[in-house]
Amino acid sequence: MYGLDGPSRIDRTLSMATSEPLSLLAGRYVLAGKEPLVFEVEIRDELLWFTMLSNRRSYRLWEIGPDTYFDINSGGTIVFERKGGEPSARATAMRFGLHPNSPTATRSD
Repeated sequence: MYGLDGPSRIDRTLSMATSEPLSLLAGRYVLAGKEPLVFEVEIRDELLWFTMLSNRRSYRLWEIGPDTYFDINSGGTIVFERKGGEPSARATAMRFGLHPNSPTATRSD
C-alpha cells in the first residue's frame, strides 16, 4: 500500500506554459563536480524535455509553477533560476530541488 511506513505522496497541480517562455529555459546546463554532469533542456512539440547527456535518457518536465517543474519518473523538482528573477530573462541555472542550497547546474551555452 502506498505511503505505508513511508512519506506521504506530494500532490502536484500542473499548469501549461507556452513555447515562447519555454524557449528562455532551453539550453545546456552543467552540474560541476569531480565528474561534471551535462544536461540538455529542449522544447519538443511545445513541451519541455530534460536529457542527461551521459546516458542520453530524456524525461518530460511537467510545469507546477513559475519556473518550477517536476520529473514524473523520479518525482524530482527542478527550479529554473533567471537573472534578477525577471520572468522575461533567460534562465541562467537550474536547481535540483526546492531548497535554495540544492545542487545547481549553471547554463553553459
